[in-house]
Amino acid sequence: MKGELEGENKKEKIDPEKHIDAYLPVRVNEQRGYFAYMSIDSLPGNQFWQRMLLLFITPSRVLESAYASFVESVPYKYIIIFTLFQLGYRLQATL
Repeated sequence: MKGELEGENKKEKIDPEKHIDAYLPVRVNEQRGYFAYMSIDSLPGNQFWQRMLLLFITPSRVLESAYASFVESVPYKYIIIFTLFQLGYRLQATL
C-alpha cells in the first residue's frame, strides 16, 4: 500500500521547466519580441526621448525642427541640463 501511494505521488509531480510551454498561450520568444517592438514604437512620443534627440541638434536649429511645445517656453540651456541630470540618474539607478 505504501509503495502504491509513493508511485502516485511521483506521477503527480510536474517539472515546470519541461512542461511550462504546454500551458503558455504564446511562446516566450514571441512575447519578448512584442515588448521590444512596443517599446521602440513608443519612443517618438516620449518627452525624454525627444529631449535626448535635442542633445544632437545645435541650439540655433532647435525651433526649426518639429518638437514639443516645451522647446518654445523653456530655455534650451535648462532643457539640456535637466536631460543630462535625468540621464545620469537613470544610468545610476540601473547600476
